[in-house]
Amino acid sequence: MGISSRRITAGLAAALVILGSSAHAQTYAGTNSADTNSYYSQPESNNFLTGSNDKQPAAATAQTIGNCNWSDTCATCLGDWRDNTVVWAGADAYKSLGDFNPPPRTSAGFMDSAGIVGGFNTGFRLGDSNIRGQVGASYGIYDLKGRDTFSAASSEQQTFITAGVYKRSDISNGDRISWGAVYDQFFGHQWGLFASEVYLSQFRGILGYAINECNEIGVWGAVHTNTDNSVTGQFSPIRAMNQANVYWRHNFEMGAQTFAYLGVVDPADVASWLVGFNAQAPLNDFTSLYTNITFAFPGSHTGPVGSNELEWNIGAGLAYYLGGKAVSPTVSGQRGLPLLPVANNGSLLITN
Repeated sequence: MGISSRRITAGLAAALVILGSSAHAQTYAGTNSADTNSYYSQPESNNFLTGSNDKQPAAATAQTIGNCNWSDTCATCLGDWRDNTVVWAGADAYKSLGDFNPPPRTSAGFMDSAGIVGGFNTGFRLGDSNIRGQVGASYGIYDLKGRDTFSAASSEQQTFITAGVYKRSDISNGDRISWGAVYDQFFGHQWGLFASEVYLSQFRGILGYAINECNEIGVWGAVHTNTDNSVTGQFSPIRAMNQANVYWRHNFEMGAQTFAYLGVVDPADVASWLVGFNAQAPLNDFTSLYTNITFAFPGSHTGPVGSNELEWNIGAGLAYYLGGKAVSPTVSGQRGLPLLPVANNGSLLITN
């Protein structure tokens, strides 16, 4: 007896439908019929954007996303340190004071460094307080084919370490204030034109006010804590720039966030004012694209000196959230995640 191709096609389609329904039921067992794999299509009782608690079912339902148990009675999951750890890898390019070559040797105005960078950042509890701790670090390798400098064959290596405390806002429950304070340490190997060994540090802080669930405004700044005399040349000693910025954080419906800022630096520093932009765009619950951009503009005239003193940093890459917290439900962000990013060449600018 022959079997028609039409019957085979129909049978395969039916099998796929059954398998898909079975997998969906196993993954989201315990959820009501309105649940899907999107944070923003939850029942009204679990609406992350509005924070509404009306029409809550008599019995709480739960769904597992990553290592967190999300339920209709709990808008977000706190989790342990692992649930609040982010790791990332990407490309990074920057131009700093180390690329400065005083006139008449002005060719360094065209010099910069590019390479790859990776790191982690994690948040952890401090007793039963709403104040939490954070610690993170990054490692970057630049100029993989060397540079036209005093150490032409050596790549530049950088390590940033950030540690401190923070408190996120909780706009859905009426808490609009967020703040954080961290200590940043920078280690540079074969840094800049003179291939120097650099050790610099700073204190960095942020204070924000959530206007609504989509927008937050605030201030952030940094103050240097040491100077380094190891760099040879005419611009030693060096230190981190003192800076003060105002910012606007915006949260999008699909869970992405942008962070734009404008600020000034200490009049004694090389730069005069700066502008920056950071963004995260989730691809799913666990992964997100990120970018960070900073330009620090000098007060000197346009030309050889101005081009040498201009500092900038541009980075982009992929971040992985171990606890499945890549999506930001509101401008307050995911509970438990560290508030301040690990320092980089844009947030720890260098001056003399």
